[in-house]
Amino acid sequence: MKPEEITIIDDKFIREYSLKRGLVESYIEVQKGLGRKKKNKNYAAELLGLPVSLTFALENVVRLQKDQSLDSISFFSLLYGLYLPLCGMNEQKTLQTFGIYWKSRVGNHQGLISEFLHKDLGLSLEEKINFLMGDPFSGKAARMGQDTLINILASIRLVSHQFLRAHLTKIADFGLLFTEEVSKIKSDPPVTAKEVIVILRNLPRQKTNRKKQILRDLFERCGRLERYFLARLILRRLYFGYEYRSSLIHTELAKKYNISEEIIGNSIALSDIFNVCEILENKGAKGLEKLVLKPLNPVSPALAGTVEVTKNSKFPMWVECKYDGIRLMLHKDTSINSRVKYAAFTRRKNDWINLVPELENSAKWLQAYSYILDGELHGTYVDLEKGGLRPANVYDVYRQLQGNYSLPIKLQYVVFDILYLNGKDLTKEPWYKRRQLLEKLIMPSSGYQVNVPIIVAEGWEAKNYSEFKKWFKNFENRGYEGAMAKIIKDSYALGKRNNSWLKKKPAIYLDLAVTGALWSTTDRGPKIFSTFLLSCRHKNGYEQVARTEGLAYQQNHEILQRITYDGLLTGENVEIRTSTATRYGFKLIPSIVVTIRIDGVVRDNEGVYSLRDPKIVCVRPRGDMIAEDVNTRDDIAQLYVKTRLK
Repeated sequence: MKPEEITIIDDKFIREYSLKRGLVESYIEVQKGLGRKKKNKNYAAELLGLPVSLTFALENVVRLQKDQSLDSISFFSLLYGLYLPLCGMNEQKTLQTFGIYWKSRVGNHQGLISEFLHKDLGLSLEEKINFLMGDPFSGKAARMGQDTLINILASIRLVSHQFLRAHLTKIADFGLLFTEEVSKIKSDPPVTAKEVIVILRNLPRQKTNRKKQILRDLFERCGRLERYFLARLILRRLYFGYEYRSSLIHTELAKKYNISEEIIGNSIALSDIFNVCEILENKGAKGLEKLVLKPLNPVSPALAGTVEVTKNSKFPMWVECKYDGIRLMLHKDTSINSRVKYAAFTRRKNDWINLVPELENSAKWLQAYSYILDGELHGTYVDLEKGGLRPANVYDVYRQLQGNYSLPIKLQYVVFDILYLNGKDLTKEPWYKRRQLLEKLIMPSSGYQVNVPIIVAEGWEAKNYSEFKKWFKNFENRGYEGAMAKIIKDSYALGKRNNSWLKKKPAIYLDLAVTGALWSTTDRGPKIFSTFLLSCRHKNGYEQVARTEGLAYQQNHEILQRITYDGLLTGENVEIRTSTATRYGFKLIPSIVVTIRIDGVVRDNEGVYSLRDPKIVCVRPRGDMIAEDVNTRDDIAQLYVKTRLK
């Protein structure tokens, strides 16, 4: 009788048996255990030889029980095919930094992004948007920042974090820190793009030491190109700078799901691009119908149009003081068990209520169980030279929120519209009715002594252009930024720039992107950037229209700090010929936005516009305005025509 074959079930057998079934199934099978052998928590990872970061990704794929696969385009291939073309890095820097040859391709970013969104790469639509928008956390808090990454890199390189910080000020590129002393060109075996996005999405819930352990392992698995963009992706500092990305994404989503771009735009205004993509992929266009205005869900505010108020404008109008501050939408919601929550969202949908805790205390005095208010966090200060109170600018307000009290400012929240009240959406109501409801809500609490008062924006009805000019002059003489003119019968246009609201300022102001920096010409002290090139939006990019120097110390320091810590140097040289010398410097990734005051616009024989005597009056704080929001070449052309006609 032939003896019966005996199969010995040991770790080697389990490993070989499991790996035939694919990585995710192998992990699940081993975690369940075979026979009666008790497995410890890390048994599957140890048996299958999985790195810490990959194990973390698998744990979350299994936990979520959807799309149980980490197979996708490799992270390296995604960066090479998408990020390198979009970031505008030149061939020489690519070779020097990453050790790879890359042929720079000029032009059709639109086609590249369209192909990326439509091609099957093993990524969901939302995950593609995560990569495209440079936000793996879908707009939510990352709970990890630059200090965390510097500590991780210090442990990898066995150097102090002080050394890395000092070195960062020299190289001025945070991603570059992670490529130094790395010989590996790319990960082997390849890290997939799916794995990266699953890891980063689920990291915020982890404790600090666990985050560091996972990220350290992931960085150590990556090559130079992957490390560079991974560091910047975690910090949400890619700064591609292509201004048409939002409109292009709207267009592509509308095509894909056979709906109008207006529906896409309205849905994003009520929610965000990430949630809209998730709904479209899982529920189709019908799912968007469930998106409604409600408190604690950040929405995109209405924006003023670009036309000028003239004698031919539609009167009567409401003329309102224009306050220079930080746009905030104040939310309150009360649950069925009487639990009350507040939020204060910026234009970029970040909740700043913790930055202004006194605002929440003031909001408690408003007698309503739910509301959404639109307003400006504004400030005033005592002018010791001229006497009396003067309005502060947005940068002074922002600095005080950061703890800088060099100019003591009395903050107040000035409300100029109401979108929602006690369970009712008011955005379709005419402006005059919204104003009545706003006054009825705010006025009863106006006498309370609070640190940050909530007040209604000052305004008056103008029956004609003459009355409009009278009120505009009144606001100008008191030092305010200008005036807003509002059509009294119009509804609230969520997330849109339209001519229901118009603004007028006493001087000519523009918001421009800083796209270049020139070295100081002085030989005294360390060599620093002292002149900055400013650009407007034009077509698919930016067009330089001004350069400015002689900045105040605080402004210059702020710009230099942002260039360094945000890694905005492209490595591409720039030289500008002046009447006395040739100035040298570098092109910058468009990210920093400045508000400038000018004396006028000039145009040369070739139709090139430039600005007369530009002066930076404000460096826009992070979260207030991004580069794609700056003024366009068309805006400047209109200014030129208008000043010529005067």
